[in-house]
Amino acid sequence: MKALLHVLLCACVFCFGAWAYTPLSCELSQGSSCSGNGSRNGMSGSGLFVNTVREWSLGGACVIVFEQEHDMKRYCPFFLHEETVVCVKGHTTTLAQEMGFADDARYSGKTITDLSAGDVVAAIVKPTPQAKQCLSVERTVKPPTLINKGQVMFLTPGERDAHILSTINAECGTFRTLDGNLDKRGQDIKKLEQNLYKPVEGDACERISVEEFMSNGFVSNYLLRSKPVLIAGLAKSWDAYATWTAGYLKQTCVTSPHLRVLFAPNGEFEGVEPRSKWQGADSIPQYIKAQLPYPDLVVVRPASLEMRCSDFMELLSRPRNASGSAYLEYTEIASTMPSLLKDLPGVAPLGHLLETKHVNMWLSDGNTVGKLHFDAFENIMGMLRGSKTFIVYPPYNNTQLYEAHIPEAKLAYNLGTDTFTREHLMDSTSMVMSPVDLQRPNPERFPEFRHATSISCHVQEGDALFLPSFWWHEVVSAPNTKEHRNLAVNYWFQPIFEKEYPCPTCPFHFDSKFYDLI
Repeated sequence: MKALLHVLLCACVFCFGAWAYTPLSCELSQGSSCSGNGSRNGMSGSGLFVNTVREWSLGGACVIVFEQEHDMKRYCPFFLHEETVVCVKGHTTTLAQEMGFADDARYSGKTITDLSAGDVVAAIVKPTPQAKQCLSVERTVKPPTLINKGQVMFLTPGERDAHILSTINAECGTFRTLDGNLDKRGQDIKKLEQNLYKPVEGDACERISVEEFMSNGFVSNYLLRSKPVLIAGLAKSWDAYATWTAGYLKQTCVTSPHLRVLFAPNGEFEGVEPRSKWQGADSIPQYIKAQLPYPDLVVVRPASLEMRCSDFMELLSRPRNASGSAYLEYTEIASTMPSLLKDLPGVAPLGHLLETKHVNMWLSDGNTVGKLHFDAFENIMGMLRGSKTFIVYPPYNNTQLYEAHIPEAKLAYNLGTDTFTREHLMDSTSMVMSPVDLQRPNPERFPEFRHATSISCHVQEGDALFLPSFWWHEVVSAPNTKEHRNLAVNYWFQPIFEKEYPCPTCPFHFDSKFYDLI
């Protein structure tokens, strides 16, 4: 359940910090000057105009470039209270040519250079994600969206206003009306985002019944509030709770001959430790390392062995005095043991409201700790054997958890001798993790962590946990006392919230395509 992109040297972001803007009413052309928050004074020449638009977009602003001053004066006031919308007057063809989009035939079969100044009302340069898609690739501005004069020339003034405003709203992710206020959708989303659950010291993990989980109250009180909750008896209602005995799973191995089993010393999976403990060198380029906030640390990836399913089940059944734990971790059931899916329900109501992305099995001897991480999915975790304790932190202020790309290193394990070795440093920076160790938090290096507030959710056998998307969690497992194993199934659903990562200051937003849930 790690936020892992399987791309070398790449990851979802490199954050440059949020900028604040107020709408500008100025012309960025020869001899012009601007005033306002985020503006530049004394700008001149088309090159500076284009570079400034690019800079604003890369900083997270939605830039609306109007060809005519009267259009700018007409539409910019609607966005007076949007801190990330910037209005400027400039030439669309200049913008397109110097940004390299002029020859893209994307506007009704025409290139931008085929369009004269009179053909265009405005060009909308959408905000560039504040995260790099890859640390080794320069962040680039996307081609602008044009509002062509032909689209609005035969409309009434009211229809013209509505068309232009709706296009800007759609491209900039805003919800403004012709009087500058938020429309109903915007008001509802703002109210929802102001009502997100934020734990305070002493909060306990709430516990609800299966009936409450199935009701509309779950959506309004937990899903839309991004609030973790225990669901008593949910996993016990699944057929898998009764049928997934050790013998039943061994029989299933006939149709799943090989599994990828993970091994980690002391049962700690994906912890962070000093790079100095590892010999050798990686081949990560220096300019990539220069962008990493913690190049002296590594995420320790567990050793992995391809094992016959029957051998893994036999390994779990034997008493072991091993130095580490074996774990069948986030193993997708559909691709490894598809016959088991018949024993699992669709988990209403989430399964009816959101797309199910993955259904995973988690099977171990129960002596494991999944170190602090997050998942970009809405999550239902059901306990079939043993228990898991989740220490969870909200995703709204990740400056306290110091989220970042952290280099990776890979362990090796010899099953015959039961020995681990630090095998090699990996040429990957794709892991997005917290460098904070909950057992040894290092307040000198990570002082803001002392302000982070967590809650503990203990998932007992037969119960389940709803864990909202992007919530940080460390998971401590314990075995079933009779069978000496820990077995869980989790469902990952598409998230209803959006968050760039690693970007500690980026906002946590409701995804408006799920507005019907409100």
